[in-house]
Amino acid sequence: MRFLKRFVFIAAVVFLGGACGIEEHYYLPQVPSGTFNLNTEATITLPPNFLSDYHYASGYRIFYRIYLSNSGSVWYPNTISSISALNSDISFFSPFTDPINPVIISSTTFANRRFYELSPGIGTEGGTLDFEFPTGIGVPPTVSINGVKHDLRRSNALNLPAAEQFFFINTDEINNNENSSINADVVIAANNEYAHAYVAMYIVAIGTNPEDQTPIISSKPTLINVFKLPNIRS
Repeated sequence: MRFLKRFVFIAAVVFLGGACGIEEHYYLPQVPSGTFNLNTEATITLPPNFLSDYHYASGYRIFYRIYLSNSGSVWYPNTISSISALNSDISFFSPFTDPINPVIISSTTFANRRFYELSPGIGTEGGTLDFEFPTGIGVPPTVSINGVKHDLRRSNALNLPAAEQFFFINTDEINNNENSSINADVVIAANNEYAHAYVAMYIVAIGTNPEDQTPIISSKPTLINVFKLPNIRS
């Protein structure tokens, strides 16, 4: 589906006479839904010519949140209800991800739901994003951007003391409720007995308002997948 800039015509009546002006509203296209394989893989195709078609576009951002569970398999959309916080977040974002629903996110929508941004971000080039969350013990998940593989890393905003904790791996530290500054991207659990961890990821297109140069997030978000983090041990 191709999204075009829309123009709104506003008639203004002033004391000295009538005037008709044109106010330009800036929109960015929603990233099309991709394909996914249960909790292990997803492929997203980014639109080509993004920067040339939308001169105010600056790239893409991916937001995520981690959830703990005793379930060894959580299949979106059939069984996410087994993790109440995950189910709540998916339900909250459902109107925003629906291409037909006109509701859009604000610059604080993800932060208000305690979602964090992947680091680093993704540029404006089109192409393919391939996400892989291996089932092997302690194998870091990756994203391939047009065939070039990168380790997926948690947010730079976290106070992570060790480099290995940046990876999306279900470690003992992720399950430690006392590490609130380290695990701000993890839903607080009632105890430390959870054997598995999952992450929900959304992607949005972002740009800069050319009129005042303020950052904007104006595309509707797209759910990439609900992935399972590889366990640190069997």
